[in-house]
Amino acid sequence: MFRKILTANDGSTNAFKALEAACDLAARYRAQLHMILVEETPAIPASITEARAIKAVEDRRVRAHIKRAEAIAARRQAPLTPRVRRTTWLHDIMAPSAQRRLGSRETDVDRSCDR
Repeated sequence: MFRKILTANDGSTNAFKALEAACDLAARYRAQLHMILVEETPAIPASITEARAIKAVEDRRVRAHIKRAEAIAARRQAPLTPRVRRTTWLHDIMAPSAQRRLGSRETDVDRSCDR
């Protein structure tokens, strides 16, 4: 019935409850399970140093959510593909060097979390 299932996760209790339901459906229908997280950044930094510090905090938060989500999915035998979307200003500040390394306008920060 389902081939692909997408769930969003903000780290809240309800988001993980929704993930559990999505895992059950994915396991039952052998569907691909995808989860999207938005890396939130509450303030515009005053400097590149501050931007890096904010990015580091958000990366740790997102990694913790992904680790918890993957554990839930594994217990329910539903392989999970997490995706992370970073907010625009953080992407604009931090991505140019990654774009030069990759030789592309699109970077891995838009596709998945660096682990």
